[in-house]
Amino acid sequence: MAEMADDGIEVTFVTERLDAYRANAGFELIERAARVVEVTDLSGGHDLAARLRGRLGPHPVDGVICRDENLLHAAARFARDLGLPHESLEAARLLGDKSAVRERLGKAGIGSLRWRRAVTEEEGLAAVDEIGLPCVVKPTSGRYSVGVTVAWTREQAAAGLAEVLGSPYGNGAGNATASAAGTGGGDANGDQDGEGRPAALVEEYAVGRHVSAELIVQDGRVVLYGFAERVPTAPGTTAELGGHFPARFPGMGAARRFVLDAVEALGVRASALHVELLLTPTGPELIEVNGRIAGHVVTRQMSLALDRSVARDLVALATGTPVEDAAPPVATVALRALWSRTEGIVRGTVPGPRELPAGVVDCEVTAGPGDRVPALGTNHDRFGYLMVRGADAATAVRTAAEAADLVQEALRIEPVAAVRPEAGRERP
Repeated sequence: MAEMADDGIEVTFVTERLDAYRANAGFELIERAARVVEVTDLSGGHDLAARLRGRLGPHPVDGVICRDENLLHAAARFARDLGLPHESLEAARLLGDKSAVRERLGKAGIGSLRWRRAVTEEEGLAAVDEIGLPCVVKPTSGRYSVGVTVAWTREQAAAGLAEVLGSPYGNGAGNATASAAGTGGGDANGDQDGEGRPAALVEEYAVGRHVSAELIVQDGRVVLYGFAERVPTAPGTTAELGGHFPARFPGMGAARRFVLDAVEALGVRASALHVELLLTPTGPELIEVNGRIAGHVVTRQMSLALDRSVARDLVALATGTPVEDAAPPVATVALRALWSRTEGIVRGTVPGPRELPAGVVDCEVTAGPGDRVPALGTNHDRFGYLMVRGADAATAVRTAAEAADLVQEALRIEPVAAVRPEAGRERP
C-alpha cells in the first residue's frame, strides 16, 4: 500500500475490522491509505458495490486488489459490478474452496494425495480412518494456516475437526485502487455446505521439500516470478518460519509443469496465485492454491530479488494494463521469522542496524521489553522478521540464520515459568 501511495495512487483499504492488523509489523503504514473503510460482515459476500457506494472517495475506482482468500468471490463480483478487470466468478469461487480445488485437479489427473471433505465430526473421523494417520485437517476456506492441524493420533484429528467444524471436542493523483482485506471466515467463497455449516478437509500427510510458486495470470498468460523454498518446520507445527526466493532445486521442471497444468485446469485467467507444493520422492504434490499474491512480507522479498515492483504488477493486473514478462533475478533474498520456542517475557532489546550482519535489509520486531510472547505454534505466534539480500542462496540463507539468532539472543526471552505472575504484560 505504501508503494502504491508513493506512485501517486489513491488507495482505499477496505476491511472488516482494522484492529485485527494492529499488532502486525508495519501497521503504521496504514496511514498511507487515502482512507480506511470498515464493513461489517465483509466476508459474508453481500453486495459490496451497494455497501461501498459513496464511501470510496471522489475519484472512480480503477481496480480492485484482493489480499484475502475468503473474499475472492466477493471482490471479483465487486470489480465486475464496477466494470473493472476481474477473475471469473466461477474461478474466484473455486479458488476459495480448497476441497473444490482438489476435486477439479483430481479430475484432471493432477496430484495423487488422498482427501475427503467432511461437515460432521463423524464424517471427518471416517475420512481419517480411511486415509490413515498421520493426516492433515484444515478448513476448506481460510488463510495464514489458521485452523490447520497435523494429526498423528485419532484424538488429535478429532480435536482438529472440532476446531474447524465449530463443535465441542468429542461430540489518486491518478487511479483509485480499492484494496480489500478481511478478518472473518464466512461463506463468501463457499467454504460451507449448502446448509450453511462449516466444512473440513482431511488430507493424506506427505513428506517432502516445501516450495511455493509465485505467479500472476493475466488473460490466461502466466507470468511466473519463480519458486520460493521454505525453512523446514518441526512436525506438527503449521507456522511458516521463512524461506528464500528465488530457489533452485531438483525437480524444478516437474514443479513448473504441475503449476501450469493446475492453472489451466482451474480456469484461472486474471489472478495472482501463491501455489504451495511438496516435492515428494514420487513427484510434486499440492498443499494448496491461494488466489492471491504471497502473504506476510514475501511480496517485498520477491521485489528485492527481482528488482521489480510486484505491487505495480498487481495494480497493472487490477487495471487491465499489461504485466511485464518475468525476468532473471538480480539477487537471492532470505526471510526469517522471529519467534520463541517457549512462552516468555522479553527482557532485552533489538540490536541496532550496525550490530546486524551485512546484507540485512529489514529487521522488524513487534515485541519489546516486558512483553509476553507465546511459544511458536501458528503464524500468529511470530513477533517479527528479518530479511537478507545476498549474491546467492547459500550466502543469503546463512546470513539470515545468523542474524535471526543474534536478534533472538539480544531479546533475552525469559521463560514464563521463571517469571512471577505479576511480571510482564500480555502481548496483544
